[in-house]
Amino acid sequence: MSAHVLREHWAALALAAVIGGLLILPSFWAKFNWGIPLGDPLNIRIADEYYYFARIREVFDGYPLSGDAFTWEHKSGLAGQPVFLGEYLTAQAIRLTGLDVVAGSVVLDAVLPVFAVLLTYACLFAVTASRGLSLLGVAVLLLGFFRGDLARTVSPQMNFIFWLSQFFLLHRLATSDLRGRAGALLVALAALNFGLLFYIYPYYWTFYLALFCIAFLFALAGRAYGYAKALAVTVGGGLVVALPYLWLMMRTVSSSAYVEPVRRIGMIDSHFPSGIAIVVPALLLVALTALLVWRRIIRWSPTLAFLAAGTLAAMASVNQHLVTGKNLEFSSHYYPLSVFWFTFFCAYLAVAVARHWGWQRVVSILAGVSAVAVVTFGVWQSIPPKFNAERGELRRYLPLFRWLETNSARDEVVFAHLALSNLVPIYTGNNVFFASFLRLSHLSDAEVLDRFAIAMQSEPFRPDDAVRAVFGMQYLDRALHAAQENRVRRLLGLPERPVDPMPAAAVERIRERLDAVGHEGIAASLRRYRVDYLVIDRRHEPAGEVDAGLRAERVYDEGDFAVYRLSDRR
Repeated sequence: MSAHVLREHWAALALAAVIGGLLILPSFWAKFNWGIPLGDPLNIRIADEYYYFARIREVFDGYPLSGDAFTWEHKSGLAGQPVFLGEYLTAQAIRLTGLDVVAGSVVLDAVLPVFAVLLTYACLFAVTASRGLSLLGVAVLLLGFFRGDLARTVSPQMNFIFWLSQFFLLHRLATSDLRGRAGALLVALAALNFGLLFYIYPYYWTFYLALFCIAFLFALAGRAYGYAKALAVTVGGGLVVALPYLWLMMRTVSSSAYVEPVRRIGMIDSHFPSGIAIVVPALLLVALTALLVWRRIIRWSPTLAFLAAGTLAAMASVNQHLVTGKNLEFSSHYYPLSVFWFTFFCAYLAVAVARHWGWQRVVSILAGVSAVAVVTFGVWQSIPPKFNAERGELRRYLPLFRWLETNSARDEVVFAHLALSNLVPIYTGNNVFFASFLRLSHLSDAEVLDRFAIAMQSEPFRPDDAVRAVFGMQYLDRALHAAQENRVRRLLGLPERPVDPMPAAAVERIRERLDAVGHEGIAASLRRYRVDYLVIDRRHEPAGEVDAGLRAERVYDEGDFAVYRLSDRR
């Protein structure tokens, strides 16, 4: 980066540093004021990170492609979705810090968001050439709409960098002279990045695939045959990069256990339109653009065509199930990328209209002042740092984890209560019998239910939590989709569909399995699986009793915890 560029865009660098600092503020505040180490469970900020941290630890332990970070039986099995690149790259970045998974992720909270901020700014500046509007767009997106989202490890912290990179590369593809070596290099980079999106997040590559199709039609209509060829080569090259993913995905889809895991993730059968929060803004943008072009306030240009194609792609991708009949995990996962795209589009239109009326300087000043105001508000909202006290209490597990890490073999299986089991794959090289995110693994519903029933014998029965733990998002997503569909049905005078996020049949199935395991006994039930260690937490299980049918030797007893080594196990 040249000194000229640094001088011209110093405010973007400063904003990136501010956002990175805000994201690590809670962790370092706790460390320097209360002596809480960076690797403390306090720094696992949201529930999804239990899943991502466990997968990162799998990379450390030699399983870069693992779809199951929890069980021994399925360690080398298929993944429900072979998306692993974000976890792999994050693991390598953490490895460079020399820290454990959680502590290393705190360091990355200050590093990776900087790239996201600068890429967001670069995308905005590419379409507007306005520093003020670009800064305002970054502030609105990352300190307004998605404040704190970049602290979530892997997705979106690592993954979204690739989506932003694809935007920047494709915009350059649409607006550059593609002749010569520079054009070939640009096409190659765009193809490589597109191919990598398959290994990162299905919502990203499906969005861009829709964009490619629409932009290709625009190019043919405008007789931009060189650009159309470049788009075709980009897609073809990307699909070549994605061939291993496609092969792994075909193996997964053809397996007998495919349907149940993907439904737990949230796939529903539907041909009814969805994504109203995306479709309505997209239609308004398209209508506004058509009006501005018709009134000759703005001109049709490669950038405008590119942004319009992406807006149409947002509507198409969120409604791909109109054709396929398969709606994967509702429409909310297309929402963040659509908001970014619409923001880029609005910024472009603002500059174009301002240029037409000669208001460039006024708009630039207003944008700069607004950016300062939004940044100030965002900083004020982020201080003082907030903590999850419940997770902070989990630090009492750390001595136990150190013992397991030192005294157990890698991949040995630990049986413990749920809160402890969620942390074992993160802090040790062990597997667990059951964990909250086991529902995302490539297991049958019957096995997830059986493991849940065994693991939760001593726990109170909570129907909501039980249904989600066993059946994942399938019933909730069906209910949300039905609720959205019913709003349209009411307008059209059609009969409404039933909305039931917790069907009685699902609850009853769980109750029946719990009762069956209770009659069978823990010792007999566990014989179906490998279990090497049983952990007793005296705060959780005051009696501290081990089932009489289990042949167990106590090998650790300190503080709240006792660890028993089970013999004659698989």
